[in-house]
Amino acid sequence: LDNRGTGADAGLDSLRALDAAMDGLALEEGDFREVRRGETVRLKVSQVKSAVEKFSQFGVGPRLIALVKDELHDRLSRRIAQMAHGEEAMEETLALDVEQQMELFGEVIAPDSDDDTARYAKKLLESRFADAHDDIENLTWLRLDRIGQRMSGRASLSAAEWLYLKLLISGHGADDARFVMIDEVQDYTTTQLAVLARYFPRAHFLLLGDPNQAIYEGCASFDEMRQIFSASHGSVEECRLTTSYRSSPEITELFASLLPEEERITISSVHRPGVEPTVTEVADGEKSVDAYLDAVRSLVAEASRDRGGPPPRRVACQAARGRRHARQRKRPHARRGRRPDRPRARQGTRVRPRDRGRRAGGRLRRHAALAPPPLHGHLARHAPGRHRLAGAAHSPARPRLGTPGARW
Repeated sequence: LDNRGTGADAGLDSLRALDAAMDGLALEEGDFREVRRGETVRLKVSQVKSAVEKFSQFGVGPRLIALVKDELHDRLSRRIAQMAHGEEAMEETLALDVEQQMELFGEVIAPDSDDDTARYAKKLLESRFADAHDDIENLTWLRLDRIGQRMSGRASLSAAEWLYLKLLISGHGADDARFVMIDEVQDYTTTQLAVLARYFPRAHFLLLGDPNQAIYEGCASFDEMRQIFSASHGSVEECRLTTSYRSSPEITELFASLLPEEERITISSVHRPGVEPTVTEVADGEKSVDAYLDAVRSLVAEASRDRGGPPPRRVACQAARGRRHARQRKRPHARRGRRPDRPRARQGTRVRPRDRGRRAGGRLRRHAALAPPPLHGHLARHAPGRHRLAGAAHSPARPRLGTPGARW
């Protein structure tokens, strides 16, 4: 897929065309390919074709593909069993050194008959043919590009169209995923969301976003999102988040003034009143990026001096130290200075030397997990608040949407 366009901005028409073309689709002889790795052919094209023809009473779709995959797995297993009784496979098995035997069989073998040797040879061949079983599951025996070209009438498929076609034919994506959360959903296209909805057919979706914070043009609107997930997962519930936990009332009011009147009056902040914001105009801001950045740096430096915080160049360093301390909390044993002869501490556990503090009687004394180091000055005042979730999805068919005003 790396050598083709993503197709993310193509719209839903091409995906809908593939959906419509599934009715009456028939596989041709040229749609099959052999299963092979390198120069070794695992299954011939004729074997793949005969497996498909065996279930020709079923139309192209998930049921047919599931039956064909089972048949191909059985044929490959029968071939392995047949090869295991061959002289070449048994001689190769007996020629394995002790280390190879332990790796493959978990023991040093001492077969006392041909059948015993064939049993070990079969295990050797199964490990060697494991990639062929993966190829069967991944549909490498189908020429999806050729099928898609015939269905769409075009010379090539984008990555999105290729993946969508594979999902249509096989009926399987990440079937074991129970929950999928998409943040900043306002920056996804309809094609991307349609592929995700098809790829996670049984998942509960949680979509969070704010159309007023979109940074790309041509992305999906909330109405289009609702249509996509209503068609694939059933009803869609919407939860509006109108409380700002991050900014002061003054900042919240400033940004809310950019919203339509009906949305503006519903947004509020939980913080105490702060300082009224000031607006600084940069004369050459639209023409010169450097002029704009210089003005921003000057304002940040001035605010830092007025409030006693660190200069701006130190903020990134403090943030990096905070992240390093957070990582060390998750891996207490990896802290610098730990002596190799001391036991590794579990998370939330502190090891006290027996000659310091309260004696632990040689046991590990459990303590509460260490709190992260405090943030000071400028970094503490501007540390972002918690993100709010828009809600939870319901059943395999009910995603939820985050709505305007979700975050400021």
